[in-house]
Amino acid sequence: MRRALLVLLLLLATLPAGAVDVWTTPFPGVRLLRRTTPQPVALWAALIDSCAPGVRFRATAPAEGRRTTSSFGRLVGAQLAINGDFFDHDFGLNVGGGQAWPAPDTEHSGNFSVGPGRIEMTPDYVVLPAPYPWVTEQLGGRWTLLNGGVPQLGIDDNGPAAGGFVCAPGLRHPRTAIGLSRDRGTVYLVVAEGRSSASAGMTCDELIDTFRELGAHDAMGLDGGGSSTLWRSGVGLVNRPSDSAGERTVRNHLGVFATGSGAAPQCGRQPVVTEPPMSAAVPNAPRPAVSALTPHSRVTLRTPSRAFDTRDPAGSARLIRGAGS
Repeated sequence: MRRALLVLLLLLATLPAGAVDVWTTPFPGVRLLRRTTPQPVALWAALIDSCAPGVRFRATAPAEGRRTTSSFGRLVGAQLAINGDFFDHDFGLNVGGGQAWPAPDTEHSGNFSVGPGRIEMTPDYVVLPAPYPWVTEQLGGRWTLLNGGVPQLGIDDNGPAAGGFVCAPGLRHPRTAIGLSRDRGTVYLVVAEGRSSASAGMTCDELIDTFRELGAHDAMGLDGGGSSTLWRSGVGLVNRPSDSAGERTVRNHLGVFATGSGAAPQCGRQPVVTEPPMSAAVPNAPRPAVSALTPHSRVTLRTPSRAFDTRDPAGSARLIRGAGS
């Protein structure tokens, strides 16, 4: 009881000022957060236990692309679905149902990868020429938001002069993003509404702060703007897309199955290994014995002399090995 109360107090202490949170459990292994803030911002977050009975993930196969998120969710029979890449471009290296998309990964894009008993996230500075052998589902993203627990604050995707396109300090948009816990057991889906009087959208730095608060260790952005969509079976669209025409057709998606029974074939949880400290202070440790040098030691005093002159290019060249080191 005390532990539960402590956890609740810690969560309340980390809430943004004036935020109102409503938590529900729509499916076994899935906790859904509805948050509103005075800015105003309306945000949805799904915390998915990859090891809960019946939980698994499904990305879009090549023949299933270019449809709405709702259509994809109904097509594969998922309980939840979100949009993936940019509506007119697929970033990263995508794999759905065991089938790799023909477009190679030629850009710096993050990847969310799932396979039997394994879930990983690749940062955006890695280019994958081909899927890893164990991957059955993979969703390409874009900007890394959290990398190994380190927040990537201040992202400016087009440089300060251009003012950014998706990420730039102070730039607000509707957002879709995905995260992963340190032990690889929890997947985080975040969708923020924007471009309306009811919700102004979020900056990338605010999105990073949200993932850190929820407990993510790694996170990357997906397509935002009018593409941002969270769909739930039995309910339909959970958020309000910003396009006046409603839900937008996007190139790919990620579906979540949470049936409450059966195996969890993609449970990614791993033990968290804490590296031992490099050194530690030992109070009142005995000092090592010190022996004075004797006339028979190996120390031989010599007159100082210069072996080579690094101030002279010709002398410096003699230091360079054939391998360039």
